[in-house]
Amino acid sequence: MREALPELEGEHDFSCFQASGCDAATPVRQVYRNELFKWEGHWVYRIEATGYLRHMVRNIVGTLVDVGLGERGAGDLLSLIQARDRKAAGPTAPARGLFLVEVRYDPLPSKPLDAES
Repeated sequence: MREALPELEGEHDFSCFQASGCDAATPVRQVYRNELFKWEGHWVYRIEATGYLRHMVRNIVGTLVDVGLGERGAGDLLSLIQARDRKAAGPTAPARGLFLVEVRYDPLPSKPLDAES
C-alpha cells in the first residue's frame, strides 16, 4: 500500500475517486502529501491536498485496501487516475474511523483587496 502512495501525489483529475452527486466545479486536485503508518495498533492514512471531492478519501482508502489485499498492484493507481472511471476504483471505505483533523487556508492578504496600491 505504501508503494502506491507516490502515484497519488501531484495534480490530477481525481474523477475515479469522486462519488456521484459531487457538485465540485472541477475534479482536479493537488495532493501535496499522503502517508500510511501504524499508530497505537491502528493503520492511519493521512492526506493533504488543495481540496477533496465527495468521498474522495474514502474511495482512495478502499482502493489502497485492494492493493494491500493483492487485488490490484501498487503501480495501478496512476493508470486508474488517468482512466477517470469511478467503477474501476476500489470500494468506498466506511466513514467510521475517518476524522478531519485540520483545515488550513491561505493567509489573508496584508491589505484589503480593494485598497489602492
